[in-house]
Amino acid sequence: MNTLNELKQAVIQCRTDDVLSLTKQALEQNTEPGRIIQEGLVAGIQDVGEKFAQGIYFLPELLVAGQGVQEAVDMVEPHIPPNAAKRTGSFLIGTVRGDIHDIGKNIVSMILKVNGWEVDDAGVDVEAQAFCAMAAEKHYDVIGLSGLLTMTMGAMEEAVKALKESGLDPAPKIMIGGAPLTQEFCNKIGADAIGFDAWDAVTKAQALMQGQ
Repeated sequence: MNTLNELKQAVIQCRTDDVLSLTKQALEQNTEPGRIIQEGLVAGIQDVGEKFAQGIYFLPELLVAGQGVQEAVDMVEPHIPPNAAKRTGSFLIGTVRGDIHDIGKNIVSMILKVNGWEVDDAGVDVEAQAFCAMAAEKHYDVIGLSGLLTMTMGAMEEAVKALKESGLDPAPKIMIGGAPLTQEFCNKIGADAIGFDAWDAVTKAQALMQGQ
């Protein structure tokens, strides 16, 4: 089993010490930071989220796994080369109502920042009207809605609808992201783009800024 697969299994099994040591090992092997995050940490925490949704794992496992992944992400972050380009745009990101997962959101936020974005974090379990209130107080070029659980897809649709109907001018672009989401769902609820992983989310956000 290679290091990234071992890392993924350590995340799934909530072995925090191994998560950190394997992350360090992968960095020492000069593994690309993006692969460490996506193939090891994100892949593992998505599996944990699925087990939680199925009732196999409970909140303690979710919190332990999430904390381990967050510490590992903090370890990887300094190794991601920053983009020295001028400010790209402003981005509001949050996890929708009914979902307390923040790992995916935090990873996207981190990568946006190193690519020149100004990012505000709305947190987790965010009501649709809370997104609207924050967007009314400050203009954002893009608003990103995150959700890991299938059961919160309705809340995501509700948030997109509320933002679209809020009359914000200029209207922000709306992105969605999360393991259970598809392009078909994105089209159905009227979001402007879907990010299938952290790097794809940043690429899509930049494309939205360029009118693509």
